[in-house]
Amino acid sequence: MLIFLSETLNPYFNLATEEYFFKNKTEDLLFIYRNSPCVVVGKHQNAIEEVNVPYALRNSIAVVRRMSGGGTVYHDQGNINYSFHLSIEDSSKINYQILKQPVVDTLRQMGLEIEQNSRNDLLISGFKISGSASHVGKKRVINHGTLLFNTDLNHLSKALKKEGLEYVSKGVKSVRSPVANISSFMKTPLNEEAFLAAFFNSIRVHLGAECFVLSEEANGVIERLVEDKYRTWEWNFGYSPDYSVRRDVYLEKSNHFRIELWVSTGIIRKVKREFFPGDEQNKECPDFDLLIGERHSYDRLLRIFRAEHDRLNAEWNPEQIVLDLL
Repeated sequence: MLIFLSETLNPYFNLATEEYFFKNKTEDLLFIYRNSPCVVVGKHQNAIEEVNVPYALRNSIAVVRRMSGGGTVYHDQGNINYSFHLSIEDSSKINYQILKQPVVDTLRQMGLEIEQNSRNDLLISGFKISGSASHVGKKRVINHGTLLFNTDLNHLSKALKKEGLEYVSKGVKSVRSPVANISSFMKTPLNEEAFLAAFFNSIRVHLGAECFVLSEEANGVIERLVEDKYRTWEWNFGYSPDYSVRRDVYLEKSNHFRIELWVSTGIIRKVKREFFPGDEQNKECPDFDLLIGERHSYDRLLRIFRAEHDRLNAEWNPEQIVLDLL
């Protein structure tokens, strides 16, 4: 078993590193890393549906899609991520509880009373402190997860919170659970760096793992993967399954109507506007057909509605309409 501790907090680089290991390594290995604040979306999820994008933008929280399935999670420096990369003969015989056992054993050795539920989440006193996801290939499997040590739970809650919008899609939905930080249950207080060091050293010894570093060639491949994939809007948002979203819109001193958007590969393909009884279009109503062919994204929508606001000399707030449609 090999073990690698990332020195960067760059979420794009760390997630690209996971893909590099999966496709280029044959040895069993454990990859441990932390990220700067980000929301990590499962491969088959609708990012717009899962992420409070305006909140993420206001708080410099990156949104990045990973290569594995499962639900959306929040990362920051107070969260440790572990990623097992293992060779397999038969994917149907994978036991994910056994794969996670070294993490459970290590945390128990550190004095924590860890339980594991049917979804393979790790719990302390009924609170979720770790979730996991997997990606399976012909001969390799990734099983990776989070360890909430001292995560900003306010950011976690608000960055993932989504209310009021009606989405219809085939995207995998996240399952929210009550969460807590491991630091709340530690008998001996540790800061984030001390806990990371203790966990890394304990699990390394437990596994009998050998440390290694990335070569210059590997770094170059990963950097290209970052630029070609993990930093791109096409991967992080455009890869989402087709969906539609419906929302009631109220314009100041104007009318009340319903907007429905149909989106494919992140691009708005169709728009339907429905006025309610007693309401009708007036001079301050923006042209929603201008959205067709545009990305369903904050910056693109805001540009359009600001232009419409200026053209109509309207009193409504362009940003509010955008927030209503995300």
